[in-house]
Amino acid sequence: MQTTLYRTATPEKFVSEYYEIAVLARPGATPSDYMFVEMHGWWDEGERRPVNNITTICPEEGMTFEEAKKMYETQVEHRARSGFIYSFTQNPFGNGPSVIRL
Repeated sequence: MQTTLYRTATPEKFVSEYYEIAVLARPGATPSDYMFVEMHGWWDEGERRPVNNITTICPEEGMTFEEAKKMYETQVEHRARSGFIYSFTQNPFGNGPSVIRL
């Protein structure tokens, strides 16, 4: 699970702040092989890349998928309430990303 949240529907100079929120699998085979990660930065449209991208949340201990998913859902809701209402995710059934307004 992974999504990038913006306050704007299109990248714009000086307002393309984002949060990237993800549940990632960790190497291994135990039930606690997942992690929750949130990164924060800005999209530089001129450079076509993220800048000042830093990890803001990433607990070191492993967790179950259900625990990581709950953290993911809680954080997406929190960010949406603070104005990050545009969600950019990879479209698994087509080419390119899909954009959803939360």
